[in-house]
Amino acid sequence: MEKRAFLEFEFEGEEGTGLGPTLEFYDNISEEFKNWFTDMKNGNKFYMWKSTNDNLLFPYPMCVQALEKD
Repeated sequence: MEKRAFLEFEFEGEEGTGLGPTLEFYDNISEEFKNWFTDMKNGNKFYMWKSTNDNLLFPYPMCVQALEKD
């Protein structure tokens, strides 16, 4: 027996329910992911997600030792 679960979101004060607000939520989160970064010890910013030309997001691998603070 196959079970599926999914998470739906509703925005307070908005009439829309179901797939529309849920897709909007995931779109908003993906935009925020593109801006997540950490500071490197040389002063540069390391972005934690790599965005492709077709707007797919992938984790951006990094050596942990390069992130160590002085």
